[in-house]
Amino acid sequence: MRGFWDVEGDFMGGPFVSYTTVDTATDRVVTLDCYVYSPKLPKRNYMREVEHLLHLVKFPAATGSASATVTAGRREAAKSDAPASRDANPKPEAISSES
Repeated sequence: MRGFWDVEGDFMGGPFVSYTTVDTATDRVVTLDCYVYSPKLPKRNYMREVEHLLHLVKFPAATGSASATVTAGRREAAKSDAPASRDANPKPEAISSES
């Protein structure tokens, strides 16, 4: 589901994406929500990035581990010999591919 969120009584809001799926190994329903708050900046590229992260989530086999993992797709891209492209939008400091 896609939409726009806002805060009543304040000037905050932005786009969001919500993805719900069933983890068949543990028979649980999992909902992943991603929100973007970036006042005065274009949000399209940020939304594309968070949607990409949603599709990278993998669920482990039912071995007692209850956490989902995100594959390191950006890390492999950074190792390639291709020159890095520059976006018109600055990346937030909180998002880091080195973790």
